[in-house]
Amino acid sequence: MGVGMAVGFGSSLSAWLVERRRSDLIKKNPNHKEDILMTILWLAPQFGLLGIANGLVLKGLTDFFDDRVPQSKQYFEMLFNLSLMVIGAFLNGLAVLLAPDWFGDTIDKCQLDKYLLMLAILNVAVLALYIFLSLRFDWNVPDEVDGRDIEI
Repeated sequence: MGVGMAVGFGSSLSAWLVERRRSDLIKKNPNHKEDILMTILWLAPQFGLLGIANGLVLKGLTDFFDDRVPQSKQYFEMLFNLSLMVIGAFLNGLAVLLAPDWFGDTIDKCQLDKYLLMLAILNVAVLALYIFLSLRFDWNVPDEVDGRDIEI
């Protein structure tokens, strides 16, 4: 999961760099006399890294759930993983509400680079928290206690 979170930071950083470049090009051309040429390939690194990050984090969550939950409760795995993703999406939406001036009426007036930089900084903070908690976590899972299989 940690590698996926680090790759997720790379995706956020890539998105911030692209938006920063786009806004700089708009500032150089305030009267819109010239067309700003962009291709879909500007976004390819961002979405490629995002796909890798989602795959690694989802695989890590699945492995963690499989190690910690008894076989009889394995059907909750998808609900557990999706609920964590929904919490992340909710917090992302909350961040949009906290900074409405970053989102203008047109793409020329918005300041998405600040929003994307905030997401990259939050990725680093969450990665640091993950590393701290994973170092404090007891990774030993006993298979049996007193000769009996246990359920966590």
